Amino acid sequence: MSRFLNDMAREIARLDLNVLRIAEVRRGGEAEELTLRPCGVCQNGYSVAKAFTAAAVGLAYDRGLIDPADHIADILRRFMPARYDERWEDMTIDHLLRHRPGFPSGYLDIDVADLNPVTGGDYLAFLFNTTLSFAPGAEYRYSDAAYYLLSRAVTERTGCALDDFLWRELLLPLGFREMAFSHCPRGYAMGATGLYTGSADTAKLARLYMDGGLWRGRRLLSKAWIDLSLEREYGFNRSGADGFAKGGMNGQLLMGLPDQDRAVAWHSFDAGDMKPLIDWVHAYRD
Repeated sequence: MSRFLNDMAREIARLDLNVLRIAEVRRGGEAEELTLRPCGVCQNGYSVAKAFTAAAVGLAYDRGLIDPADHIADILRRFMPARYDERWEDMTIDHLLRHRPGFPSGYLDIDVADLNPVTGGDYLAFLFNTTLSFAPGAEYRYSDAAYYLLSRAVTERTGCALDDFLWRELLLPLGFREMAFSHCPRGYAMGATGLYTGSADTAKLARLYMDGGLWRGRRLLSKAWIDLSLEREYGFNRSGADGFAKGGMNGQLLMGLPDQDRAVAWHSFDAGDMKPLIDWVHAYRD
């Protein structure tokens, strides 16, 4: 087991955090994982799912199927009702990726509320009947609605369910062991939350981004998409001096740390304040 993971395990114990499993992936795709508490093979990464959905958009982008400037109304036109807020026509894939589509904060969050009585089980129809709170692009408001729409857009443009598309084009080449996505009542992957993976597999996505879209010499994503994603914060946010990360509810985290040449992921549950551990990881030196 790597020195880093053993040192991290000691720091987690010192901080008394309820972290279940930790992992790192170094150059060349070598992955290591350390289980700290009894848990299953896969854990819910909650909003870490958004980084994978953004990568799926990138896969479609590389194939000429989706562009950030595309309008969601044009992609999903056949599902739209006769009457809707006309500002839907201005909403782009870029707005969705950057949480600027015009929804209020926390919209369509299945981890917080039972949406089925409100939506009738049709999340897309529910969204299209929403009067936007802001003009698309005007305000940053973090919501799961944005990434559910991205899931539907990827499905529409590729002709393949988001999770099936990810398996075929990304996760199988990355050597994922298992994966499952939460779905809406109509059978579409939520895109925003509910991605169940192992920690070592999760960390592989950050390693792929750190290596410019290459995995063990094989190109899975274009460098153009990687550069655009990190610049525009599609799915990831900047973290530290030159790193990037995506967190999730209950203490999940996926990090790319170029200064350490290390990708890190962990799964937790009600772990408490994760900032001291994040700061420790950023400061770590072998």
